Amino acid sequence: MSYFNLPSGSGIEYPRSGRLLGEAAELLRLKGFLRNAEDFSYKTAQRVFDDDVAVAREKFDAVLKTLVEAMFPAALVPTDVLPATEFEPVAWALAVTREAAERWDELAALMNSLSFPITEKRDAPIPFLRLYTLDAGIRWGAYQVLRIEHGQQPTFRPVWIERDVFRRVMNKLGGKSVTVAKLAKLARVSKNTMDSWRTGKSEPSNENLAFLSDALAVKAGVPAEELNARLRLAAGAAACRSRLAGLIGEERLSDFIKAFETTARLTSDVLLTVDLGRTERRGKLLDIIHRGAHSQLGQMLCDRLAEKARFHQEVMNDLLALPGPWHNRLNAWAKQLGTIPFAGEPIAKELRIPAKKAQQMMPFIREMLLRMGSYDAQPPEGAHVVTLSGPPEFKARNRASQAGDAFSRGDLRSAIEHMRIAVQWDPSDAGHHYTLGAYLGHTVSPGQHQFLTEALHHCVEAARLAPDLDRPPTEIGIILSNAGRYEDAEEAFAQAEPVASKWDHFHFTRGVNHLFAKRFHAAIPCFRRVLELDPRRVDAAANLVAALESTGLSESDEAVKLRRELDRKTSRWRELIRAPHPV
Repeated sequence: MSYFNLPSGSGIEYPRSGRLLGEAAELLRLKGFLRNAEDFSYKTAQRVFDDDVAVAREKFDAVLKTLVEAMFPAALVPTDVLPATEFEPVAWALAVTREAAERWDELAALMNSLSFPITEKRDAPIPFLRLYTLDAGIRWGAYQVLRIEHGQQPTFRPVWIERDVFRRVMNKLGGKSVTVAKLAKLARVSKNTMDSWRTGKSEPSNENLAFLSDALAVKAGVPAEELNARLRLAAGAAACRSRLAGLIGEERLSDFIKAFETTARLTSDVLLTVDLGRTERRGKLLDIIHRGAHSQLGQMLCDRLAEKARFHQEVMNDLLALPGPWHNRLNAWAKQLGTIPFAGEPIAKELRIPAKKAQQMMPFIREMLLRMGSYDAQPPEGAHVVTLSGPPEFKARNRASQAGDAFSRGDLRSAIEHMRIAVQWDPSDAGHHYTLGAYLGHTVSPGQHQFLTEALHHCVEAARLAPDLDRPPTEIGIILSNAGRYEDAEEAFAQAEPVASKWDHFHFTRGVNHLFAKRFHAAIPCFRRVLELDPRRVDAAANLVAALESTGLSESDEAVKLRRELDRKTSRWRELIRAPHPV
């Protein structure tokens, strides 16, 4: 994965999925398959890998489909990879990869706009990897149940995620009688080079793989194409694993793998004991493999797993957030990881130790916070859990984290109560006031003003405490607009403009307020400004079209061009056009 420092140097900017797809294709040795594609040129594929937002969605999908088909060639025996009838490995892999790409792009956009940026590169992918590891473990556990029902032994830790995957695959293909020296001779390399490949210290070339697969094919009596595909994917899997370990650290990666294995095992245990119905069982298992935590049984599985993780609170919160939208849980993780570098002084005060010693403890505290492997383990016999009562700002931050978790589960009432307590613990924190005001603002509509005054109060207080922040004064306008007070909302947006004029979302919400008030001419420059600041915002383009059409400019060059570009990106773009809440 590649990350870029923001211009201000204040955090890490996440790339879009195209760039990650390009790196994966490079590591998995799949780029060569793109040169002979019929539906797109290799130059188009390179534009996808460069995160060129102008590439049409159907071209992105064509590139993705070609790469997935290359990973699952017809030569690979499906029953050896996914032994389940009525199951198409290519269609499954394409759906899962497309879902992962879309989810990453949504979350990257969120993480790039957070007020609490992650500043350490090795921490950047951690929030996403935590949730994706658990979701993948649920899918893999359901797949193991299918394996069991087909008379096979379950494998909760697949060989493809092991450091020495290339050695294991070669041993399986060559049999016990093939020595390292013999393998080296077949691949036309030295014994030391072969040892480096087997241990994951270096990678074979495609030419070496061709020599090796041709020779092993004769010995094993299977097509060389099949062996070459297996060896190429094994070498690519080892390279991907090495790349990820280099980014986040081998210890963290091993912990993720252990968490994946634990989740798969626990999921399998649950699915083997619950009654899924004789006729519906197979369909429900396939639904879990396809959709993971968002499947029909996802909520039940996550609740059961969360119960197993009750002594590991962060993993439990991850699991509880898994069936819903992920962005709020990721936001909570970003707050924790973004603020850890500044936590040494409060810890020193709480434990009454020198500040230098507290700072030296921070790496250990960070890793303990992130640990998730074997999360179902019980505390040792005789041990008891101790909760450290920290300074008020720590207690407030803990409440804010719990509020984020509650909000991600759709429990707005609990989120508000947690934030009210956070504000009581640390009344001088602008972020807490802003978050509480924003949560309260979610309850406001033209016919529901119960918490309107309280929501506005906390946003005003946040703006007073941090006059340079763009979000609190913008939120005032949003809340008033939600309440149907469009004139007052425009006054609030006008007052927020000096500090929020460089924030694309400020202009978007101001434009939406103009739409609600039927001030269509005033909305047009707002949405144009959004697209100047962030040309990728499809929602801004859709609402700009709506404003142009409402002012009689439906056939203008601008409107025609926007509609054409939107049609290339998604056929459902009109669903993004905002309308006021009914009274």
